Amino acid sequence: MLYSETRLSRLWVRAFYMLRASLTVLVLFVLGAVSASAQVSVPAVGTGGTDGVLSGDPWTVCRADTDTAWVAANVSGQYNAIVACQALGYTSVDAWGGTCGTVCGYCDVAGNEYYDGGGGSPTSLAYTVHWRCTGYVGQVDTTDATQTMRADFALRRAASLIRNQPDLAGMLRNQGGSVTADTSRGKGQFALTTPGEQPVWAHLTGNWTDAGSVEDEYFLGAVGAHVNLTQDMIVGGMVQFDHARSTDGAAMIEGDGWLIGPYMAARLAGQPLYFEASLLYGDSNNRISPDGSYTDRFDAERMLAQVKLSGEVVRGAVTLMPHLGLSHAVERQDGYTDGLGQTIPKQTIRLTELRYGLNFSLPLTVSSGTMDLTGGLSGIYADVSGDAADSAFADSYDGNRAMLELGLARHFVNGSDLSFGSYYDGIGVNGYESWGLKLSYSTEF
Repeated sequence: MLYSETRLSRLWVRAFYMLRASLTVLVLFVLGAVSASAQVSVPAVGTGGTDGVLSGDPWTVCRADTDTAWVAANVSGQYNAIVACQALGYTSVDAWGGTCGTVCGYCDVAGNEYYDGGGGSPTSLAYTVHWRCTGYVGQVDTTDATQTMRADFALRRAASLIRNQPDLAGMLRNQGGSVTADTSRGKGQFALTTPGEQPVWAHLTGNWTDAGSVEDEYFLGAVGAHVNLTQDMIVGGMVQFDHARSTDGAAMIEGDGWLIGPYMAARLAGQPLYFEASLLYGDSNNRISPDGSYTDRFDAERMLAQVKLSGEVVRGAVTLMPHLGLSHAVERQDGYTDGLGQTIPKQTIRLTELRYGLNFSLPLTVSSGTMDLTGGLSGIYADVSGDAADSAFADSYDGNRAMLELGLARHFVNGSDLSFGSYYDGIGVNGYESWGLKLSYSTEF
């Protein structure tokens, strides 16, 4: 009997401790839920702000919950409603309108929430006092989107920088000065080059692209000077200035930069085999506006290293021109605090390109001057690394692809040239394709 009473008392003690533990867990759970609930703090009614105010008075929160918020502003201003909603912790705008000038009301009726779709785009509403924010998530972090935008810009600029470099080996071929203008589908390009055999030379080139809502432009100017160490070798230095700009709707990013460094070019004695190399280092001042409502600035360090081997081989009437080039560009972008108060961290973007191929020129019979059938096949290997490896441009540009070219070149007796060409870039890859027609005119001076 004594044993049974002792066992019963132990069971009661265990039950007591289990009950106390359960109550403790329950209390902690309730307190945690209350704390978590307290962290979900929607904007208070009457809250005002200037985020997204393009002109006019601050906006005011008229109603807010975890689903939507009603925001109103004075009809005399202009507002980016999306930026205003993101500042309040909502993702987007799903309704706007109401052009009767009453803040937190409509036509002198306080509390009348009304949307008629007037006022234009939600990124630049004018003469509108109402918009509704939706998709509450708390603080909206746009850091990743900004970093991706910066990375895409750096990669596009690096690709243009590589493509628009001056022909250093041409300075050993006694090339004359020329002016060239090219046009193709949605694209344009021009180039001006002074005679390369002179010890001081200049090079100006640019290209632009218009594809839907995306517009890109790039311009590069270079000035250099060299000395002839031998008849087949030159060594010199150059300074380059470039401007790049990319827009997509209201989003914009642009940069002005410079690079400086040495270069050299050499020719195998008695043979049409050329080698060139350059190493450039510089800086860039950049401006970025992710949605058009504010503009931030950041600096970037840049480096470009290039080596290239080219030649000419005559086989009967056909001239073959093999080429092999390696380029490596690096951009280190500084971090900063953006217009929304977010910390945008620094990042590094690297682009390595290996280009190789064989071009040809076949003369055709004409009554005066000369005409050549031209073309070639080039292989391109691009490797994107660093913080931009997962960007949208990297996905389409990275890897192996091939480019095919075919055209006609007309050489007139007065020294001018007229050429027509076609190209297709993107052979062997999915997600990247570029093709078009090219018309060029150049004249020597």
